[in-house]
Amino acid sequence: MTRLISYTYDHLSCSAGYGTPDTHSHLALHFIFSLDTAFPGNAGGNDFEGKAVFIDSDVPHTLHLESCDAIVVLFEPVSALGRYVKETFLRDKDFYLPEKELLCRITELLACYPASCTGNGLCGLTPEQAFAFDRELLELLGWHGPGRADALLDERVLSVKARLSEMDTIPADIMKELCDTARLSQSRLSHLFSSQAGIPLHRYLAFMKIQKAFLHVRRGKNLTQAALDAGFDSPSHLASTFKRMFGISFSQFLKNAE
Repeated sequence: MTRLISYTYDHLSCSAGYGTPDTHSHLALHFIFSLDTAFPGNAGGNDFEGKAVFIDSDVPHTLHLESCDAIVVLFEPVSALGRYVKETFLRDKDFYLPEKELLCRITELLACYPASCTGNGLCGLTPEQAFAFDRELLELLGWHGPGRADALLDERVLSVKARLSEMDTIPADIMKELCDTARLSQSRLSHLFSSQAGIPLHRYLAFMKIQKAFLHVRRGKNLTQAALDAGFDSPSHLASTFKRMFGISFSQFLKNAE
């Protein structure tokens, strides 16, 4: 069962019965915190065990959380928040197991919410409580808003990001518009974006399409219309892309989401 806590332009946080997904990799950076005991996992071919873990973008991984819920935060990798997480915790490592002090502080934060909520995967949070929990969790990670991370990006990359965030649909011919926005050729823009953001532009576009589809569903559209309006060829194209990135299909995520 997946219970959405918060979704914004730069991250998605939820309480999830994570299970054991197929080994997969995707653009989002992960933070997973078990609401129960430590769990085993594998990232980048290396086994680990811990109560929480950060996992970098594009690192093949799987976790074994069959018996407990977890707080899962997915960070958009090119956002200031995503870059902060990468620079602060990962630092070119495939994964990072947080120190005991941070784990204790998150446990203390959970204790501030009703036991009926935290004992059942945070499903009883009101929207106001969910928003507060999300903000406080980010603050425990040391995040207090955009800082130097976005300042390090080239203005042309920032202009592309801004244009994509404004759009409801990412059409098949989006590259022409993005090249006009950045005033660069396609090859030069692709090279600049990859070197600045650390991920290929075409992978980022797929990630953004998924964001758009999710927003359309949240606005009340059915899966077919949401997929088409986001820029996918079909709902199956959306589902397969989501499966490649997150280890489950988009429809399965929506079916379990509250």
